[in-house]
Amino acid sequence: MAERNEFLAKELTELERKKGKIAGYLALLVILIGLLLGFAFYKGMTALPIFLAIINILFGPVTLFFYFREVRKGIFKADQENE
Repeated sequence: MAERNEFLAKELTELERKKGKIAGYLALLVILIGLLLGFAFYKGMTALPIFLAIINILFGPVTLFFYFREVRKGIFKADQENE
């Protein structure tokens, strides 16, 4: 039983490390896009609405996918103790 708990703890730390790495990359991506948008506003880019539309078309379905995944996990269910 103790070996199993150690294995699960090791797997959990690996998963946390991978999630942390992904979170770091996504944070860097958000900062870069923010800088790009700021530069576009500064230069008066005329293609900015097209760029924003493309971003919405790409990330809208991605956000919906991850929302449904969280709903399937039951993340929004109320605990029995709270009711």
